[in-house]
Amino acid sequence: MARTGTRLAGTITGATGLLLAAGMASAAALEPAPLWWAQCREAASPLPCLAAREVAVLSASARGQREGALLRLQAPERPSVDFLDGPEGQYRAVGPLDRHGTDWLIAQWPLLPPGVALQAADVHFTLAALASGQRLALDAPPWPAPDGHLMITVDQRAATEGSRIALLQRSGTRWSQVFRYDAPTGLQLSFRRWRTDSAALHLHWRRSARPDCPAAEGPIQLRDGPFGWDFVPPLPPPCGAAERPHSSS
Repeated sequence: MARTGTRLAGTITGATGLLLAAGMASAAALEPAPLWWAQCREAASPLPCLAAREVAVLSASARGQREGALLRLQAPERPSVDFLDGPEGQYRAVGPLDRHGTDWLIAQWPLLPPGVALQAADVHFTLAALASGQRLALDAPPWPAPDGHLMITVDQRAATEGSRIALLQRSGTRWSQVFRYDAPTGLQLSFRRWRTDSAALHLHWRRSARPDCPAAEGPIQLRDGPFGWDFVPPLPPPCGAAERPHSSS
């Protein structure tokens, strides 16, 4: 078990840290996780931001609590889902992903050597389904659909890598991936909004300019159709190359 130095209080020290946590409390508890993370990852180190976020979301929910190195989440009449800070990793609650508080997003990162600052690239995310105890690794913080049965992650990487999209669907108390798209180099995708009936979501694509390839961009939708989820209209292929295949099931 990690020593008390790994407690949340150890990550927010003194009056400055307490004011930071208090000032972010109400906003962090309501702000969607992807928007919050987009700001948090720009900091010199995201650790104070992660710590303040956990203070905010735990104070606003009856589903979770921190006891020193132990983060405990629990749905009514279900076993707790525990995350223990230690040599295997450090954990902070990012917040519930549904209005009932039964699905939570957890940030985690490896234990770093003394004197090494945490970087945003070191932080990974896990979906914790409290009703089933399922833990599912995610590429990025998700955007839940209005109906609560779908969520999308859009991992906006460097232009040299392209974006990654994953669509998750709930069946009972568990989640599974039903669509994934790994964009080719130079193609970036960003989330705009879900359609109110959750049968489609709006995205925006942007292609970086190259010597033989002009920059381009435009809106696009990911829709649930008779053959599964797919882009409408189809995404443009990379200049001078065939479109990279994607998977839908």
